[in-house]
Amino acid sequence: MQPSSRHDWNKHSIQRKVSLENAFVGGNNGMVLVGLIRVWNIAYEKKVFVRYSTDNWSSYVDLPAEFMSQSHEGTIDKYVFKLLAPVGLAVGDTIEFAVCYCVNEQKHWDNNKGNNYIVKCCG
Repeated sequence: MQPSSRHDWNKHSIQRKVSLENAFVGGNNGMVLVGLIRVWNIAYEKKVFVRYSTDNWSSYVDLPAEFMSQSHEGTIDKYVFKLLAPVGLAVGDTIEFAVCYCVNEQKHWDNNKGNNYIVKCCG
């Protein structure tokens, strides 16, 4: 189920100031996770990134998201990320992630209501 298809997604999006709209696995061999992030345009200068882990948060990586030009919808900006699955990821392994929006010296997180977003590697 895509995050934006949840019945409370719009309310969640407004409260958090950032939300994962959609994500899918693609690429020639299903090794790329692509996601669309929506943020409230609070200020011109902002940073949007995905924080992910493949080892249950013993370590993590911050992956910058890129602004989608022509995506400005008044109070909303859209960002996209492309996460290449790490080498050595085996069937059954997971990638956990959350999205972060830094603006005006504050961090706003969408971590799937505390559950993180999870993608499981399938064969």
